[in-house]
Amino acid sequence: MTLHQSLALYVKNSSFVLKPTTTTNGQSKALIINRATGNFSLELPSAEEEAVEILNVFGIFGIIPLLSGNYLIAITGRAHAGKINSHDIYRITETKILPYSRSSSTLSETQKLDESAYLDLLKNALNTSVHYFSYTYDLTQSLQRQSELAESNVEALWQRADERFYWNRYLQKDMIESAEQNPELSAFILPVVHGFVEIRATAIKNNNFTFALISRRSRYRVGTRFFSRGVDEDGNVSNFVETEQIIISGIHQLAYIQTRGSIPIYWSQVTNMKYTPRLSIHYADKTAEAFRNHFEKQIEIYGDQIVVSLINKKGYETPMGVAFEDRIKELNNSHVKYIHFDFHHECRKMRWDRISVLVDQIAPDLDRQSYFHSSGIEGQKAEILKKQTSVARTNCMDCLDRTNVVQSVLARRALTLQLQEIAILGPHEQCDQFADFEFLLRNVWADNANAISVAYSGTGALKTDFTRY
Repeated sequence: MTLHQSLALYVKNSSFVLKPTTTTNGQSKALIINRATGNFSLELPSAEEEAVEILNVFGIFGIIPLLSGNYLIAITGRAHAGKINSHDIYRITETKILPYSRSSSTLSETQKLDESAYLDLLKNALNTSVHYFSYTYDLTQSLQRQSELAESNVEALWQRADERFYWNRYLQKDMIESAEQNPELSAFILPVVHGFVEIRATAIKNNNFTFALISRRSRYRVGTRFFSRGVDEDGNVSNFVETEQIIISGIHQLAYIQTRGSIPIYWSQVTNMKYTPRLSIHYADKTAEAFRNHFEKQIEIYGDQIVVSLINKKGYETPMGVAFEDRIKELNNSHVKYIHFDFHHECRKMRWDRISVLVDQIAPDLDRQSYFHSSGIEGQKAEILKKQTSVARTNCMDCLDRTNVVQSVLARRALTLQLQEIAILGPHEQCDQFADFEFLLRNVWADNANAISVAYSGTGALKTDFTRY
């Protein structure tokens, strides 16, 4: 089912009316949202009631209930982020929040102040977070998962979406419930992802191709550093991010997936006036089940887990390393391999080359892991030549700086093999031999590091000196 790419939003006293501005037959129904009841209906456009305001919008981010009732969040600005094959990808640049209620007279003065504070928080969250969407491409799913879903008969984008990365799903739950009864409503439901998307047209030795990097942040156990740590009972961890590196060259599509996520035990850091917050590990009796839930889900989705822990083996971080390793041993799962690499010790005094020690240690696992590779003309069934059978799950304390560095190194290793396989690189050539592409590669990965760090910590990444320079 095709999503409406451009809408006129008529704000009327009794309803919000969303009319498609581009249609194939001129008879597309409008979505009517009753401002009093919140009910949805699809009707042919009518001009019986005059609009108070008319807006051009590019989709509905969602609906959120506050003290005075529901608010509609409309996407009023977008920027073109690039194309993946023929699919346009957009970044949200502006939103508008519209109240269902036309009066706040039912609220007390205290409630009005609270409502104003909630709206300020909502506006800040929308304005400081980076969100992406596509009307025709499922940004929540990797290329490999999309290939596995290709045989399904599911048409609506929201129905195919990976719920972990469908960032605005909760805000669209009312629309989704209505669409389950009236599938035509699906044309107005737009999944949004939170994270990072960069798509670049580039070339090596006159071989043109598309390089893309997509990081999808999970909507489960969200929160910022220090406030959100560790795991919940369902196995969801803080700052879980799936990063997919994509190459598209002619009939070839290649991708490589990595994940990061907080150490999946119950732990916290209580902020105080000291430079280093107090580290606490909790709920030992519940940890085993939550830990098992986390890895069972990860194995089901990605296959075997190459767990790379980069935390310090001495000092403040030691209890985390001991607890993590003990739980891995207790789990005793042959599909989970644990590697503890003391990043700060091994790479002290700017010895970034020491990361090769880690790569050599897990090289056999990476070779078995492979990557995704399909071949075929767009619109026709592609031939799957390779599939990625496992994933490197990397973490440090925050899953930011050290994790960013190691992920960029593992991605570069996979990229070299991919470009060699499709003959863009020769058998003994490396990316860093081609200055323009090397500059692009380093900067895209550094920008990705900053985006993920800002989302979780509020500041940019600290080790982009390695990634960028």
